[in-house]
Amino acid sequence: MTKLTKFIEQENRLRTPDYMKNIEDERFLVELNDLLSGYDYWVRNPDENCIPNVYVFGLPRSGTTLVYQALINSLDSIWPTNLMARFWEAPIVGIKLSRMLGLYDADVSYKSAFGVTKGVQEPHEFGYFWMKWMNYPNVVIQDQFHEETIDWDGMSEILTSMRNEARKPIVFKNMLYALHLEKFAQVERNAVFIYCRRDLADVAVSIHNTRLKRYGDARRWWSYKTPDYQQIHRLSPIEQIVHQVKMGHEIYEGWLQKPELASRIYTIHYDEVNRDMPQVLKALQEKHGLKLKMDLEWDFNPVTHKGKELYEQFASELNHA
Repeated sequence: MTKLTKFIEQENRLRTPDYMKNIEDERFLVELNDLLSGYDYWVRNPDENCIPNVYVFGLPRSGTTLVYQALINSLDSIWPTNLMARFWEAPIVGIKLSRMLGLYDADVSYKSAFGVTKGVQEPHEFGYFWMKWMNYPNVVIQDQFHEETIDWDGMSEILTSMRNEARKPIVFKNMLYALHLEKFAQVERNAVFIYCRRDLADVAVSIHNTRLKRYGDARRWWSYKTPDYQQIHRLSPIEQIVHQVKMGHEIYEGWLQKPELASRIYTIHYDEVNRDMPQVLKALQEKHGLKLKMDLEWDFNPVTHKGKELYEQFASELNHA
């Protein structure tokens, strides 16, 4: 059993029936990727190009999926479709098939369930791809020494090859590259980064609710785990989530303190997304040469849990943590 297969099966056992994966299908995909990886390597073109990819990141439940979808609908770009995501060991194959089937010609919806979308053309987090290239067998935050285990040259080659195949920018959304953003930005020299911010108590309440819906138990951990997970997983759900949110927030905010990174990071506030998104799109067009395929016209109503008991409890705990 591979590390990935083990991770898939362990995670699947914790999910409620509505969110469980078909294990036989997952095993089939693992075997298919093994078979296609050699062909994919053969057809790659790693010649340097200056096309800037766009990388979305932020805390879970901070609006990253919404921003991801809006960028895809607005930019002349491609993205990891739900079809392409099935070829994490053979992404060139995934891009070719998605293009041949016209998946990049369609707009994507603004629907998702905790970041998961339906429909072959809809965007995917490409999690198995990033777990492979960031060398994460699970989703436990690793320290800077972990970066020595990552094949940065190999990652650069595959991302360059994907851009050459696409002949245009690729929009991604994932958290793993964001945990090592300083080093990752050195590899992706022309990339730009979109950081999604949201009220931390709102994030915490939403994570709490996601735990309930996905696992049927607020004590079950969802999304990234902190390095001290083994010491704190017996704490109350509120204490766990406060610790989780604070650590992720500190990591992401820390990148803004590095001048070489800050100039490439554009921040979108969830509560002000109607204001911030057009400004970011304008900057991507004027400063980085990205082409817009349409003007973004929308009127999104941000969700807040303010005034609710759980929100107030999280707000108090976050202020004292």
